[in-house]
Order: sequence, then C-alpha cells, then structure tokens
Amino acid sequence: ARALNRDDMDGALRLLQELLSTVPYCDNVRSEGHFQQVVYIIFSLLGMYVDVEVRTPRGRVDVVLRTSTVLYVMELILDKSAVTAMQQINFRNYPDRFALCGLPVVKVA
Repeated sequence: ARALNRDDMDGALRLLQELLSTVPYCDNVRSEGHFQQVVYIIFSLLGMYVDVEVRTPRGRVDVVLRTSTVLYVMELILDKSAVTAMQQINFRNYPDRFALCGLPVVKVA
C-alpha cells in the first residue's frame, strides 16, 4: 500500500510479483480470471478501491485501481507480453471511460 500511496506502480507491481511467486503451484488455476481475483483480493485487503471487469464502450477493463491521487487501468494477459496488453488498452481506449473521474489515468499492462 505504501508504494501505491507514493504513486509507485512499478514498486507495487514488483511487490505483487514477489508475493505471487510464493503461491504454491496448482494445475487448475492457469487463467486470467484466477489472477484477476487474486489481484482484487490483495488490493482490497490493502484497503484500496479496486474493481474488475469494468465495462467501457469498447470492452471491459480487467482491473481498475483507484488511489487518492491516481486511477490505474490494468490489463492482465496471461502468457503474452506487456506490449500486447498495452496495445489492447490503447486499441480499446479504456482510459476514455474514466476521463471525468478527476484523477490522472495511468495504463498498466
């Protein structure tokens, strides 16, 4: 939560990756939906506002995370690059849906 309160998404993602790397291997959870649920639970437990599958005019944002200073639009793509995820965010113009929220919108892939 401290990293996010400092608007340090890179640091928060590093910590999230460290945490997820400690989760024991399981055969039946290799889906984006599973990781989406885990991300939702973690940020919720940290007291953050988080929502998943947020509808936009051109699709659904996997995760929306709001701090007091920034709104993060996240695309989670399993077994593909961050570049591919960012292309989807850009192609579907996900940030436009949040243009009136009063916060800067940061894309995370």
